[in-house]
Amino acid sequence: MNTLVDVAVGEPGVVVVGGGIRWAEWRLASGACASVAETDPGTARVATGSSIGGVPPFGHATPVPVFMDRDLLDHGVLWAAAGRPDSVFEITPDRLLELSQAEVADLKAPAG
Repeated sequence: MNTLVDVAVGEPGVVVVGGGIRWAEWRLASGACASVAETDPGTARVATGSSIGGVPPFGHATPVPVFMDRDLLDHGVLWAAAGRPDSVFEITPDRLLELSQAEVADLKAPAG
């Protein structure tokens, strides 16, 4: 599972998608917010308290919106970054959704 930090409408937000999945920024921009752009490492660290590569899906340094790809709900167990690039933890999709208070959306890019 990947936890990405992007800027939506000028504010950082966290996007949670499956590992190795390309996500479609335009899907988030067309639904939850007006525009999405990749954030810089400094903004990601200030917003979440973690460096890129270790951003967890919840427990951030500041309140940031979290968007979770709907496909993650189909898995029994997920492995998420635990605040460091070399640490992960196991969590069920339902518990992840509860703790992150994520908005569920179809974020996976179409094949092709």
